[in-house]
Amino acid sequence: MSTSNNLSTTELLSKVLIFKDLSPTARQELAVLFTEIRVPENHVVFEKDRPSRSLYILKEGSVVLGAARAAARMRPGDAFGFFGISVERERSFSARTLQPSRILVIPKEDLLRFAERYPMVALRLQMAASRRLRRHENAKGRPLADRRVDLDIAVAPGDSRVDDSQAKAGALAFILGAE
Repeated sequence: MSTSNNLSTTELLSKVLIFKDLSPTARQELAVLFTEIRVPENHVVFEKDRPSRSLYILKEGSVVLGAARAAARMRPGDAFGFFGISVERERSFSARTLQPSRILVIPKEDLLRFAERYPMVALRLQMAASRRLRRHENAKGRPLADRRVDLDIAVAPGDSRVDDSQAKAGALAFILGAE
């Protein structure tokens, strides 16, 4: 996704995996919860070992996550910062801009309230965090079979928006990279 800078927030959200399955109305509801910030080159967006308070989507520019040896480069349209929100822990790495950037930010509390109304977002956040963990573990040379994958996904009984068995099957496919 290379030309996100000309997209509206709602259009950009339709291209972000976590939010792509939302209806246009739901994406509009979500879009107003984001704030766009302009960040200069070489600016720390968040620091390692700090509480996870927001989710970020890079709209324009470039952001690097982690230290030089294990860095991941974010491109426009990439969401980052969700891992700490999904698993309720402090940041496991820092994020820094590589050039002047425009970043969409949503506070954790707003995102979690939204996810209560749209359970697929909570499911996608959990799946994205699991996928990120899988990539990290694979980079360490630890095979998937050596890890336990927990698919106890919270879906309210009778919630017609998400079928529990389909959600778990989708989660597994997502975690294993089939999606």
